[in-house]
Amino acid sequence: ENDLRTNKIIFPFTFHVKAYFSTLLSPLNSHDKWHVKARINDGTNYLDVDVSDSILSGMIGFSAKEFNKLKLGSDVHQRKIMQQGLQNCQQTLSQINCVMEIIILNPSAVPLLIQLKQSTIYNMKNLITRVKNCCH
Repeated sequence: ENDLRTNKIIFPFTFHVKAYFSTLLSPLNSHDKWHVKARINDGTNYLDVDVSDSILSGMIGFSAKEFNKLKLGSDVHQRKIMQQGLQNCQQTLSQINCVMEIIILNPSAVPLLIQLKQSTIYNMKNLITRVKNCCH
């Protein structure tokens, strides 16, 4: 079991934080999978993370492979859909403030943001309880 008080952490290590995206650190990349590096902030500190392909695919509305295929086509309607998806992703990233699930696979790995959850009373009570138990 992980114990942050004694710095005893077993990898992979998963944790949750209520945060927002403060900065995008890299351009959105669409080789085989979507990829972007971002800085998230919980109001007390920040963490640089890689945003998972599944989160980005959900925001954009299609996978990176689908995007790359559509990009090669000449269909104007498809291009509009692609642009809309990218704009939706950018807007969502700039406005979202929620509970984020992050995994660190090993001590040298970049933290990976794997899930976004809407803030609920239940989430907040759990986070408050965990902080109280951790730090007291």
